[in-house]
Amino acid sequence: MTPWRFSLLGYKAGFAQPWFLLGILVALLLGVIALVVSVRRSKRLSKAVPQRLADALAPGVSVVLPSLQSSAYTMALVFFALALAQPQCGEKAEVAKRRGIDVVVALDASKSMYARDVTPSRLERAKLELTSLLDSLKGDRVGLVVFAGDAFIQCPLTSDYAAAKLFLRAVDPESMPQGGTNIGAALLLSKQVLENADRGAKDRVVVLLSDGEDLTGDIGEGITSLKEFGARVLAVGIGSDSGEPIPILNKNGDVVGYKKDENGVTVISRLDRAGLTRIASATGGEFFYQQRGVAMADVVKIIDSLQKSELESRVTMKYGEAYQPFLAVGLAFLVLGLLILPSWRRGGSKVAVLAVALLAGHSQAAGPLEKNHPEVELGTEAYDAQQFEEALKHYDAALVERPSDPRVQYDRGLALHKLGRNDEAKAAFQAALELDRSGELAGKIHYNLGNVAAAAGDKPTAIKEYRAALRKNPDDALARHNLEVLLKDLPPQESKGSDGGTPDGGGHDGGETRRRAGRRHHRRRLRCGPARRRQA
Repeated sequence: MTPWRFSLLGYKAGFAQPWFLLGILVALLLGVIALVVSVRRSKRLSKAVPQRLADALAPGVSVVLPSLQSSAYTMALVFFALALAQPQCGEKAEVAKRRGIDVVVALDASKSMYARDVTPSRLERAKLELTSLLDSLKGDRVGLVVFAGDAFIQCPLTSDYAAAKLFLRAVDPESMPQGGTNIGAALLLSKQVLENADRGAKDRVVVLLSDGEDLTGDIGEGITSLKEFGARVLAVGIGSDSGEPIPILNKNGDVVGYKKDENGVTVISRLDRAGLTRIASATGGEFFYQQRGVAMADVVKIIDSLQKSELESRVTMKYGEAYQPFLAVGLAFLVLGLLILPSWRRGGSKVAVLAVALLAGHSQAAGPLEKNHPEVELGTEAYDAQQFEEALKHYDAALVERPSDPRVQYDRGLALHKLGRNDEAKAAFQAALELDRSGELAGKIHYNLGNVAAAAGDKPTAIKEYRAALRKNPDDALARHNLEVLLKDLPPQESKGSDGGTPDGGGHDGGETRRRAGRRHHRRRLRCGPARRRQA
């Protein structure tokens, strides 16, 4: 629901979460019900006990006191609802600036990218790594150029990373209008995208993801154009030197054969390491390669080290938060309701219990009202702004004062995982698991331990952790998906794991199910987003 804005005595005011105001109606309804119940109880008592015997048989019974108590609780709920609606008063203008560089990703979408010397295929792995690149960008603008025999703009330069991911998922070699691989056209079009950018950045980068087999086009012209423009190419090789046949897929995505040349010989697609290195070196860039993967982490480090420019500035209106008075009044009514007794003859024990509760509150914060450590709050803000190094510093500071808080270790693990420091992330998650006595975070911790193990290539451990996550939370769709993808990568005797369980940890799923799932394997990939997130 959109915020509700209005003017109050000449001041701008409103509610950021107005749907919580419905809680006022619920509170009033409960108050009326409590009042009706109190009156009916009094009437039943007056009918059952004669007035002359009331003091002897029902001493201390009152109609007024229960009504006052229910009214106090009703008012407490009303003010809590107002506080939850986030009342705001006053406004001030703030200039928000976005700094970064311009990055154009040139993605090879030729049919040679169907080859499976990289799991699950060259193209699907490239999409996965590009998604992680988008998650790592901090204020940079990114565009997407897709090419095969010709090149076209899939997504213009934008800082809306969610939209860029949607365009990335839509890339399909079958929809390319012309076959072949034309790297030269992709380089020229990438330069055009950078050249037409509004308030272009000082440093500009083209990230080229391809197997390097340039079957058509003039690469030299594209290299010269980018070099003169001052844009460097970070070439990322995908594939293997030994090569792999190019599969032919039917409409269901199943392999029905392999591509052959005019002589009937199976075509083998190989990584052209030398060609990609030449393109990168000629523009002052670098070539990256990772066996059986995509070396995107190195690309992120290069982008982070480049000089950032102001790409965008806009004026935003900030509203002053005013929930504190409503919360304080609500707490006052709640305490008043606890102090009002339905019978004046039953005062001693209840007041004593309330006094003990209030004294205990001095030494230890009450669970639901306990707030995060200030450093954790700052770390959360930095994490949400994708400033993971800054977030880690705040979490480390909070850990000094709260070494036994599993939530701090959990948040540290998330930040370390985002920074690619998976060994340290694993240690943080394990520490959080040991400290989590209530088991509240166990499912999320096991899921993220699975992500860390999967990122390190340790599939048995990842499978074990995803199963543990599903045992804690059988409805965890991400853990189930990732477990299924990993199990389909293993031989049947290994996919049972150490506990012989199915993806949900509940027994044997049968060979036929695994065989059917295996035929769909090439269409699925790991989704390793962190199980976010804040633990209040």
